[in-house]
Amino acid sequence: HTHTHHYTFLIEERRDAASRSFALLFVKQSRFCGFCGRELLHLTDRGDVQGTIVTVLQQLLLLFATSTVMEGLADFAGDETTTSSHVRWIRNKVTQLLAEVRPRAVGLVDAFNFSDHFLGSCLGRFDGHVYEALWQAVQHNPLNGNWSARL
Repeated sequence: HTHTHHYTFLIEERRDAASRSFALLFVKQSRFCGFCGRELLHLTDRGDVQGTIVTVLQQLLLLFATSTVMEGLADFAGDETTTSSHVRWIRNKVTQLLAEVRPRAVGLVDAFNFSDHFLGSCLGRFDGHVYEALWQAVQHNPLNGNWSARL
């Protein structure tokens, strides 16, 4: 009987620690979103960023914020303040923002000038040999076994 109380205490203690750690992470992410939002406002107020770039940055900031909330929805499942309509709204908002950002995704990634090697990608090749690169990647992936022996 004493052991049961002890194990229950340990389980509750770990759950509380996990909740505190999630809450801290959520607070940090919220502060980061707030910081990004303030910086975006400062940039637009000073005229450093204008036009379409402002729209794209706003979309990315909203996408980051809403997807962060969506990732943590399970932690709010038992909370009486979070309803199924809230969950649907967040999921719909993330889907909407993804659709808005998608046409600019290649340009956004290209703006950082990451190499295909760094991205681990065969697709965004500068030389245009996408299909050849995909075939080589498939052949060299150990999960696919020895394809050349089968052909």
